[in-house]
Amino acid sequence: MEEQLSLIDFLEALEEQEQSESDPTKILTEKDLPFLWDSLLIETIKSAFGLSRGGRKRQSSMEAWAWILSEKEDLPFSFSVCCKQIGVDPDTMLNSLEYYRRKFLS
Repeated sequence: MEEQLSLIDFLEALEEQEQSESDPTKILTEKDLPFLWDSLLIETIKSAFGLSRGGRKRQSSMEAWAWILSEKEDLPFSFSVCCKQIGVDPDTMLNSLEYYRRKFLS
């Protein structure tokens, strides 16, 4: 049986994969868009839950939550587009985030 990752474990695994593939001196091209969508999604979700890059707690970002809850699907870096581009259903992700928000930030 495959072990199911928690949302935070999933985000950390994606971030570790990104860090091993990234080169900060490289000029970004269209093929780098998946990296950008992935990074934006991960960092904004972490910010919405008050987690820093180093894993330290900070104030939960209302701006990050506003981006997540935004229904703008026509923008190239909206929550919905970022989810779809990395193969995640935006509604499923939103439901999970709202569940964790009620559970941990209430």
